[in-house]
Amino acid sequence: MGTMRYEEWMDWYCQKSSAGNSSQSQDNELSQKVREALNRLEPSEREALELFHFLARPLDEISARMNLTRRGVERRIRSGRLKLRRLLAGYVQTRYGITTGPEKKCVICDAEKRVEAEKIVLSKSPEETWRRVLRELREKLNINVRSPQTLVGHIKYHRLESLDNQ
Repeated sequence: MGTMRYEEWMDWYCQKSSAGNSSQSQDNELSQKVREALNRLEPSEREALELFHFLARPLDEISARMNLTRRGVERRIRSGRLKLRRLLAGYVQTRYGITTGPEKKCVICDAEKRVEAEKIVLSKSPEETWRRVLRELREKLNINVRSPQTLVGHIKYHRLESLDNQ
């Protein structure tokens, strides 16, 4: 396959899947990994990605079908791609030798005491503001977060799944 960027790999996979031309044994594993990753997305992200990439539906049709604006569909496709990229990164690197490239730094992910930091972040109730969480991170763990949006992004894209079951 040669050197390929991750985005090119996703395009290659989607075209290959929709065309149906594949060598059975290798593609079963690949399809299974992609299906597992898709199943971990939010339902609206999964639906938008499947309609757009695998069924080649135009954005306007997807928008009408999902009862969303075109921009809403584009957002779900973009966020779904980002999550798929993270979920499939290890497999794609091992199997195809393709790296996803450097991701933006996350102050929580890079923290020495990431698990403790994440527990503080996840302790926020829906009714409260981020003020207490920001203060605890700063005072207890010496983690200075500039914006609550950083924490929201961390929860959305980087959260440790092992903490979800605690």
